[in-house]
Amino acid sequence: MALTVVLSSLSPLVQAQTDPLVNAKMATVFVAKFNAEGKFVGWGSGFFVDEGIVVTNKHVVEGGKYFKVFPTESDETVNLDCSKELSLSDVKINLDDDAAYIRAFLDCPHGVVQFVDSDPRTGDALSVLGYPSRGTLAESFSLSLTSGTVTGTTPDGWSETDAYLHFGNSGGPVISNGKVAGVAVAKSVDDQGNYIRGYFVPSSVVLRGLLYANNSTFGYTLQGQQQHSTVKALPYGEAGNPFNPLRITPYATNGDCRASLGEGAEATGYGECRCKGSYHKNSDSAACLPGQESLETPVALLPQSAPSSSTSSASQGRQLPPETPLQIRICNRVMKLFFGNAKMLSRVNERLQKRFGFTCRDGAL
Repeated sequence: MALTVVLSSLSPLVQAQTDPLVNAKMATVFVAKFNAEGKFVGWGSGFFVDEGIVVTNKHVVEGGKYFKVFPTESDETVNLDCSKELSLSDVKINLDDDAAYIRAFLDCPHGVVQFVDSDPRTGDALSVLGYPSRGTLAESFSLSLTSGTVTGTTPDGWSETDAYLHFGNSGGPVISNGKVAGVAVAKSVDDQGNYIRGYFVPSSVVLRGLLYANNSTFGYTLQGQQQHSTVKALPYGEAGNPFNPLRITPYATNGDCRASLGEGAEATGYGECRCKGSYHKNSDSAACLPGQESLETPVALLPQSAPSSSTSSASQGRQLPPETPLQIRICNRVMKLFFGNAKMLSRVNERLQKRFGFTCRDGAL
């Protein structure tokens, strides 16, 4: 079936809505992504450009097998009671730019955006709509609007902005005077993780992709003929509502992990939580505690050599200092790295002796 786009039209479901910004908010959607096993693995934003056609980012749909599109309610939250289950056959990807087009018909009210006449220029004001992460999934179901200006362009043709973008904003509309000026795509941060700028694909690129999609087959299966279920029934949660945000899910965000294990926890990126490098799990693995875990098998320290004849009697009677946590921790690391390598161990011991006043003995693991 060919993809037909009428860019300037309003959805017949929301014809009465004439405020461009409010209409853009109502056109924004939440795009949930699932892998081949039916596990929820992430989300992004998108927006309707026509009845049944959603624009988002290529990287929002990449890695997914199935998808679910949810519209925005009038109270600017995700409408979990209205959605459409989709597969990769409903997606057209623009290989030249980070944009994708989804065929999705929803039986509930939503808006349809209008595009600007030309790409915005440096200094122009804009706003970004979408569903960025606010920690947990359930906390991210409120529509976000951030404002800023166009600050420049990249050599690849993306536009830059000082408006704040975050994970989940990807695929959301960039708005100028109530009309779409681009698609939010990425952000950059400094070495400390501080926000520098955001990036968006300009509307001219999005429109080119729509024309390409319109002139090619969409590989679309009629909605009535789709028999698949996006999410497999799992042994927990409500079988009739597989996207219930309050149920336990195999996918964990950083916010989920911090809520479960404390501030020292982070997401692994593949469905689990772990403690950060400067933290460790407590005895029952229920929390991440500051510092390194105590070693159960201390590494013995190399005793001082017998004093020479020139050594004073005072030094001959001195006892070895007790092993400290620092000594145990360092020697354990050293022996794991250099056990059996006498040459390297000797060099390391020389440095340890100069800096800390102790050495580690080979073979004492």
